[in-house]
Amino acid sequence: MTAAEQVRLATVEEHVRAENARDMDAIMDTFGEGDRTSVMYNGIPTIGHRKIRRSYEIRLNALPDFRFEVKQRHFSADSLIAEHVLHFTSKEGQPVEVPMCIVYCFDAAGKLSEERIYINEAQMMP
Repeated sequence: MTAAEQVRLATVEEHVRAENARDMDAIMDTFGEGDRTSVMYNGIPTIGHRKIRRSYEIRLNALPDFRFEVKQRHFSADSLIAEHVLHFTSKEGQPVEVPMCIVYCFDAAGKLSEERIYINEAQMMP
């Protein structure tokens, strides 16, 4: 693993840890400072730190017990692709597991410049 890949992996591991801990400040610390920093959720972009923070707050509140499990990680020249399983409890009290894929892109400092989230939302319904 190259030095750049090690930095990128550490950023993603911290990002996932912060999401599972519901630590909003730590989540946002994994993003770079660029004004084009974005999160794309199923093709819909959210651009800028203020909007990204708000989108995370909404998702964290919607699924109060969610956690990510990392299954696989794949490196490309400028990104890290991760296969995750999202675990949470439905409103009916049933455990739900939804596979998802996230493409993490990075700035020159190894911070997130873009997070592209792909998930089949229909699988989130019991």
